[in-house]
Amino acid sequence: MAAPYRSSAGNGFTLIELIMVIVITGIIAGMISIFISKPMEGYVDVSNRAELVDAADSALQMMARDIRAALPNSTRCNPAGCVNATAFELLHTADGVRYRKGGYAGGADPYRQLDATQPDADFNSIGTFQNIALPYDSSTHAPPPRLVIYNLGAPGYDAYQAVGTTGIMTPSGTTFTITDDSATHPGEDHIHLSQAQQFGTDSPRQRLFLVDTPISYVCDTATGLLTRYSHYPIAGAASFPPAGASTSAPLTQYLTACQIQYDPGTAARGGLVTMSLTLTKNGESVTLLQQVHVDNAP
Repeated sequence: MAAPYRSSAGNGFTLIELIMVIVITGIIAGMISIFISKPMEGYVDVSNRAELVDAADSALQMMARDIRAALPNSTRCNPAGCVNATAFELLHTADGVRYRKGGYAGGADPYRQLDATQPDADFNSIGTFQNIALPYDSSTHAPPPRLVIYNLGAPGYDAYQAVGTTGIMTPSGTTFTITDDSATHPGEDHIHLSQAQQFGTDSPRQRLFLVDTPISYVCDTATGLLTRYSHYPIAGAASFPPAGASTSAPLTQYLTACQIQYDPGTAARGGLVTMSLTLTKNGESVTLLQQVHVDNAP
């Protein structure tokens, strides 16, 4: 008698066959992971480094932009001396122009020159302001903008120490307006002070600066932050972070090292600021360095 027919569809796998499949699959998966894991780790590392480089570069570019717009001889650091510093401050200029200088013995000055030998409330620029919209009224800005002539950063010629006094900078209580004077004097703007100011010394280059705010950069490796502070009163003594800052913005995270050096230069050679930032994240670390030339000619 013939054996009954059994369909092969009812056959299953033996335990040994299942174990062999699992072992082979594990071997294949392990081999694949060896080839894939390293590229994936490399991709993550490259992504981390790219993020750190971008963050450090953005911070350095902003710092460089502010340094280039600094009032000549206004950069100061913590610690003093600006060697291996972790913070620095500068006075930011919103605009600058050359001014007419001289005097007029006849009383009224038809040429609108700045007379540094006596209090003067009205004078003209040579050329025009480029970065501010005219008419400009300093009383509508906070903190109050200042006009500065011949800041040397030395005793008697230091904008930080001139706070509230006459001399090289208008006092905080003195407001001023700047208007287009081209109808009377083509290519010139007119500066009018709310009270007459006697600037102590003429600038050899006849340079006038409009300072709108101090700016400070402070590195804090404990929190990993580099922070920019602005819009606070000019103070004779530096403090980091500055007191009364109404605006502060962290520029970057992951800061593990920060070094700032400033060489003010000489009369024949410009100043130089060297900045180095080290950022670290997930075991990846990058260090970027940038140097910025500073025009300290007052």
